[in-house]
Amino acid sequence: MMIHIFAFAGMDLEVYTLLKQMIFYLQNAGVDLLKVMHLVLRSSNDTTPSTLVADELIKIFIANKLFDHAIDVVNHVKKIGLEPSIYSCNYLLKCLAVANQGENLARLFEAMNNFGPYLM
Repeated sequence: MMIHIFAFAGMDLEVYTLLKQMIFYLQNAGVDLLKVMHLVLRSSNDTTPSTLVADELIKIFIANKLFDHAIDVVNHVKKIGLEPSIYSCNYLLKCLAVANQGENLARLFEAMNNFGPYLM
């Protein structure tokens, strides 16, 4: 998948832009974003999925006020053996606090205590 090629090449802006456009299109088409997100996180050739892709998905979901989707990315990434960056998790915590999403904030903080995202 092109997204993973860009991610492995360190092309952060390209990954963000491609994912943002993809999510915008799929959301307008009425597609279940969570199902698509799980597929996007998997690499097309079953190599190690990219943490960068997960971090960019988290940022995009936050920007679109889809906090439940962003939290699901954090949880799914852990299930597939990756760690989201501390920066993405902290940004999500901050945005949840600003949006008065106390319950989600507490659940995410507890999850972070359990898996401790790496400082990248």
